[in-house]
Amino acid sequence: MFILLLIPVLGHSQEKKVYSLSEMIALAIHNSASAKLANSTRQTIAWSFENYKATLKPQVVITGSLANYTKEYSKISQDDGSFRFIPIKQNYSNLGAILSQSILATGGDLSLTTNMSRFDDFGNRYKQYSGSLYNLVINQPLFAYNRFKWQKQIEPLKMQEGEKAFVQEMESLSDNIVTYFFDAIEASVNKKLAIKNLQNIQHLYTIEDRRISLGTTTKDKILQLKLKILNSQQDLQKSNVDFKSAVYKLKAYAGIKDTSLADLLIPENLPAMQLSVDQAIAAAKKTGRNLLPLKDACWKPKAIWKALTGSVIR
Repeated sequence: MFILLLIPVLGHSQEKKVYSLSEMIALAIHNSASAKLANSTRQTIAWSFENYKATLKPQVVITGSLANYTKEYSKISQDDGSFRFIPIKQNYSNLGAILSQSILATGGDLSLTTNMSRFDDFGNRYKQYSGSLYNLVINQPLFAYNRFKWQKQIEPLKMQEGEKAFVQEMESLSDNIVTYFFDAIEASVNKKLAIKNLQNIQHLYTIEDRRISLGTTTKDKILQLKLKILNSQQDLQKSNVDFKSAVYKLKAYAGIKDTSLADLLIPENLPAMQLSVDQAIAAAKKTGRNLLPLKDACWKPKAIWKALTGSVIR
């Protein structure tokens, strides 16, 4: 088992955390922005589907105005030509209830309403009631398509598409984490190789520098080693930048804010998978979300056009 150092610890030593590939994927599923966006989209679609199912159930609506109080003064002419202002205090209140039910077979709706109103004149100590016990209304469009019929077929497809889109987003997230995970490991290996290469060249330069005094080497070889040292230092700087960039991408995508992330654990065994072409095609048809919009696009425009115009698209 190999452990590659990813983040060098500066200053005093502290306990390092070791993350495996499966742990990194689990952290990304819970903390990454992509996972949160996918969960939010999934919940939005789910609530939209629940709202659709709620519209098919009986609806009860309570309406009313319990207090609509007004006070004003009315100007009354007197016999002597003067005016007298008489206060008028009134209140109007009403209460009603509506019970409605959509008619799925025809696309209309049936509603039963009841209401009661009360008028109070406080100045004259007068009150009056009015209302209707019930009022039955049937609303049935004659020249319109039945929206409930198409919603019954479209809304479940939207829900299925949302669920499959969520699964694909999670799989895509895992795939990206695997890519960033091994990119970070590769960058760490390249950095270690650059360090080792620089150390070897510096060691050779030390040996050749001692041999120059003995006359067993040439200045040209010393200069060549100096050039190699400069090139190795540049390679080390580049590998260090690549290493930091790879680690930053991994941590940012996984939504990890813990700065103590230090080591990544290289998987010892990779899961063996055997998948035939027929199995892949069957799985794509079963779980692929791209097939649902194609199915929806095949029948929806033709059916709606036929309902609206009475003609068939060929």
